[in-house]
Amino acid sequence: MKYWNKKKLKYVSIRLNQHKKLTSNDFQTIHKLLEAGYPLQTTLQFLPKDKYWIAESLNQGIDFMDLLKQQNTSIAKNICFFCSITTLSNAIQISNTLNEFHKKMVKTLFTKSCYPCILLISSFFLIKLFSNVILPQLISGFAAQQIPTYLISLIQYFNIFINLFMFLLIISILISILVCINKNIQSRLLHTLGSKLTCVRNYCSYVFANYINELEKGGISTYYSIQYLQNIDILWLKQLAFRLFQKLDDGNDLIDSIENEKLFSQEFMHCMKLRSVTQTGKATFDLFFIQQQEYWNKLLKKSLIYLFGFTYLFIGLAVSLTFQIMLLPLQFVETF
Repeated sequence: MKYWNKKKLKYVSIRLNQHKKLTSNDFQTIHKLLEAGYPLQTTLQFLPKDKYWIAESLNQGIDFMDLLKQQNTSIAKNICFFCSITTLSNAIQISNTLNEFHKKMVKTLFTKSCYPCILLISSFFLIKLFSNVILPQLISGFAAQQIPTYLISLIQYFNIFINLFMFLLIISILISILVCINKNIQSRLLHTLGSKLTCVRNYCSYVFANYINELEKGGISTYYSIQYLQNIDILWLKQLAFRLFQKLDDGNDLIDSIENEKLFSQEFMHCMKLRSVTQTGKATFDLFFIQQQEYWNKLLKKSLIYLFGFTYLFIGLAVSLTFQIMLLPLQFVETF
């Protein structure tokens, strides 16, 4: 009975540990050691102690790919996807390459937007403090005096703006979480916005081109790469590949099929046309990736300029309002 309880507790412990995530650094370690010639079982022993549950699971006969499928992360899903056409080491390298651009853009956006966001939130709390705490005390201390009407109206407008801004911010965060969780909503949203927003088309084109490029490096033609992409776990990309393959299967040309798709940018269409003429797939894709990086860097700088401009404008108005409130005691003294 004791042996059964110990075995049951150990099994439950491993099942709970499987919910821990493998980071990109862990996958990078596995890739380097596999490239050096170490077997997978030995490679996993070099991971941190909190990742020893992987080796224990393998000892119990659980396949490493099944463990990756339980991770539910983009890099793990990509590794599972590419492992069907190449080795585990190459699949990890490809997944790290695909994940590198997103990590770089998110990190750059976070580091550069952190400072203006802190200033903006601080100015919100400053106005809330003066309007809800300090100003009522000033009014109660000088009950016989009158507060200027324009100042009260200005404070009310600021409070309405702050409340509306915070409400929209919360709604945006909730919608973003819902879109990230629900794949169907994410796919429909991208397909709807694809015909209206250039950034959405550039994003979809960049992701699609990366997958096609990596599959072609593995020796798969563009036609079969599109067919193979129908097995990917990313729903919008899977549906995009399905629509393209249906058009190709009906006898349409690849360029015509791409031009009729809403999720492809003009730059990607030019890239595919150039590929069909010059027959230089890798060089053309490399040029397209460089153009995309320049586009996203410019878009990021432009967004940050707008963010800084809005932040400094609001801070200027907040400082002016605060200064007017701080002058009230002096005005009361003069009239007293």
